[in-house]
Amino acid sequence: MEFVNTIDKFGVRHEERSQSVNAALTDFGSEHSFDEAAAIFARHYHFKISDSTIRRVTESAGRVGEQFIKNKLEGHQKAEEKGSLSEAPLEKIFLGFDGCSIRTGVLEKIESGTPSTPEIDISPLEVPDHSAGRTPSGRIKCRRTENWRDIRLGFAKNGPEKDSKKWFIGGMRSFPDLMGDLFALSLGLGMHENTKPVATSDGGIGLYEGLYQTFCDLQFILDSFHFKEHLFETAKDLGYKNGDEKIWVTVRYKLAWEGEVKLLLKELRKEHRSTQNEKIRVLIGYVKRFSDCICYGSYKEKGYPIGSGEIESSHKYITQKRLKLAGACWRPENINPMLTLRIIKANNWWDEFLKYSIDLVA
Repeated sequence: MEFVNTIDKFGVRHEERSQSVNAALTDFGSEHSFDEAAAIFARHYHFKISDSTIRRVTESAGRVGEQFIKNKLEGHQKAEEKGSLSEAPLEKIFLGFDGCSIRTGVLEKIESGTPSTPEIDISPLEVPDHSAGRTPSGRIKCRRTENWRDIRLGFAKNGPEKDSKKWFIGGMRSFPDLMGDLFALSLGLGMHENTKPVATSDGGIGLYEGLYQTFCDLQFILDSFHFKEHLFETAKDLGYKNGDEKIWVTVRYKLAWEGEVKLLLKELRKEHRSTQNEKIRVLIGYVKRFSDCICYGSYKEKGYPIGSGEIESSHKYITQKRLKLAGACWRPENINPMLTLRIIKANNWWDEFLKYSIDLVA
């Protein structure tokens, strides 16, 4: 009888899994909760793997994915420096950026004598810690400290159309880091020194400034819906109702649409002098800050998007579909690896990533 060397033929060692199995586990684990992923895997492959194993494999793959994306972005930058980018130079590049909040939780041991509600039991440590409180069964008492953390997502695309080539970056990281990634992503799509960057987003603190510091000759467009929201909030605070608030908003929005921002500010200042309304004072500052970003009529004529719905909807199917499941609470260090896998899929880099990942075993 001829014995088969499983390492040479299948790439499998004793008590390990093949790369194709690990790829499937990662695929399911990045799309569904880990217990649901285990059930789906059992249905497809007719044998069981625990949800904890799927968690380990998926998180391990996510960390490999972080390095994979880092290498790709560094490759775009090096190619640009050498003048060897493969994509045709773009006349314009379109950017989107937005954030959402994900619930995180960190377990902390409860010392003896400390109020212990709410509590969570975990398995005993390998080395007993007698200073910590314990349950009657000997398990260490822990308290979960929960927090909501900002997750940011951005994209670059080579045209305004829905079917334009679009790549994403994102993570629970600082604006400067993510802006650097967005810039490198744009280089990979064909941005060069004469490309006109056009970004449509809300006016989040740090976002507007970060984009301007990163992209030369940027045209930032304040999401028209958010601008209208500010106008409506002000109208209601002034006491307009029964349809009058819509008239108040329409008149002032039309001034912005037609590029009459100076006239809009003049009207708002005049109204502030007569009412001393705090909301109008805030609105004046808002309009001044975005005075070059709300001339919506001219943007529409150029074919630029005036709404940020595309990036906001991207959060739903990239970030929230997996990271915001009902009752989900993530350890902070696992958020970026999981989001990385979601981004790799959204960018259609999955097959390339699997080739890059020689071994996904946790």
